[in-house]
Formats: sequence, structure tokens, C-alpha cells
Amino acid sequence: VPPRKVVPGRGWRRALYRATFGLINLGPSPEERRLAELEAQIRVPLRGHFKVGVMGKGGVGKTTVSASIGCVFAELRHNDRVVAVDADTAFGKLGSRVDPKAHGSFWELAADRHLETFADIRNRVGSNAAGLFVLAGEATPARRRVLDPAIYREATTRLDRHFTISVIDCSSTMDSPVTHEALRDLDALVVVSSPWVDGAAAAGQTLDWLVAQGLDGLLQRTVVVLNDSDGHAD
Repeated sequence: VPPRKVVPGRGWRRALYRATFGLINLGPSPEERRLAELEAQIRVPLRGHFKVGVMGKGGVGKTTVSASIGCVFAELRHNDRVVAVDADTAFGKLGSRVDPKAHGSFWELAADRHLETFADIRNRVGSNAAGLFVLAGEATPARRRVLDPAIYREATTRLDRHFTISVIDCSSTMDSPVTHEALRDLDALVVVSSPWVDGAAAAGQTLDWLVAQGLDGLLQRTVVVLNDSDGHAD
């Protein structure tokens, strides 16, 4: 018995399938098949912990891309916990993008000596409807505390015990000590750039900087994302 052809999920193929009450089934379009392949790759089982860093200069949509990556992982990997970490020392906005009500912070997480279970960690992070958790940064000028590498390391070490995937929203300043600390154990890196000439030049400088820092291995696992933060389709 030949296998039943997959029903198209959208587009004119889907319309034709419904109009003929299923008599004509052309199957998914090439775009649908490609999307299904990408989703299958995202769902591949992971062993251990996986960290993705996101870098880019201010204004290119770095934080939006960080939140989007985290949401995609959280939606497609139901058996894994995913957390987005705001490591931007310049009043990062990741917390407000994922969960505006998130009240935990690096300092409270690092100082709490009674974090035994995920329920304990859960009280220190925010979350959204996609299932993405977030460790927010210091976004309130009235209570300005500067994140340092030691606090970052202690807090993320605690997260590593309970989350399979971490998305690190790095500082827009490459020379930030916290960024250097975050780059130490990344499994992959996303460099966000605008699609314009100056943005592409900045992305190239970031890649050159990685080489200068001796991070050639990470460079091979780096993806450049061209993002039009103005929302222009052209």
C-alpha cells in the first residue's frame, strides 16, 4: 500500500485540496517541505547544554532577534527548557520583550543559596506564552547595578543545571568584560546586522574581532543575520 501523501498546509495547493474534497492532493509546496526540514533540524535531540550568543551594535534589532530565536526553540522543543539571558550591560530590554513582569535578576539568582529544584529557579525568572523563560537585566536606572563577569558566571551556572538551551543577548559593546565571559562557552553565535552598507561593515568588523580574540572555532559556528529593523519589505 503506497504511503498516504501529506496534505498541504497552506497556499493554493491547500485551497485546491479543499475545493476538490481531497480528491486532488499535490502535497506540500517546496517552501513547506523546506520549513518542515528546518523544524526537524531544530527538534534534533541534544545532549548536555547548548548556548547561543547574539551580538550586534545598537539599533539593529539584536534583542528582538534574541527573543525570536528563544521563542522558536521553546515552541518546537517541547521536552527542553529554554531560557533567554540578558547580558547587555547597557540597560538591556530583553526582559521587557519576553516578559514585562519579570522581576528576577542576576544578583538575586546568584545570591540565593536555596535553589534546589526548578521550582526554585522558576521564581527567579520570567516567561511568556511560547514557553520561553528569561533572566532579565538591570533595566531600572534608579537602581543601577553594573553586571560583572563573576555575577554573570555564577547566575548562568545555576541556570545551566535546569535549562537545556540558553540564548545569550550580549552587550552591543564587544569589549564588555561580560561579553568576553559569555563568549567563553558559546556553542554558536549569531551576529545581527542591518542590510545596509554600514551595517554589513560592522558585522565584518565583529567577525574580524572574533579572529583577533582567538575565537576561530566559534567563528565557524557563527551565522550573520541581516535584519531590517525599520520593517521595510524591500
